[in-house]
Amino acid sequence: MGSIAYFQKLFEYAHWADREALRALQTCAAPPAKALQLLGHILAAEQVWRARLLGKDSSHLPIWPDYLLAECEALIETVFRGWQTYLENLPPGEFARVIQYRNSKGIPFETAVGDILTHVIVHGGYHRGQIALLLRQAGEAPAVTDFIVYLRE
Repeated sequence: MGSIAYFQKLFEYAHWADREALRALQTCAAPPAKALQLLGHILAAEQVWRARLLGKDSSHLPIWPDYLLAECEALIETVFRGWQTYLENLPPGEFARVIQYRNSKGIPFETAVGDILTHVIVHGGYHRGQIALLLRQAGEAPAVTDFIVYLRE
């Protein structure tokens, strides 16, 4: 299912990609509102998933907040530090452990920790792609957030 070092690398990539997406939004004269909302959603969803992994109630956490660019900039760092701490304290064999949680509609689910961590990474990439499309449609230059580009830098 992976190793702690592998997931640390993926979350470092996600942190880099979020900062790149933020920079692209910051360079726009008027960033598309939906693109900013998507970046806020990526960060909010990561907080929700980490709360669930820690066995905390996430029902009070917003899924689609309306953050300003400055709030996203600060949150990118806070969210990343939270993932670093989580992964540093993850016991061996934890990836296979199944946790119980409720989604934002209150429906109960059970999912393995490793699958949730993978979802968080894939979810962010999906929405960063949407941000890039919205920027292109607005005539702006999107961030290039491909994993291979991250590895090359």
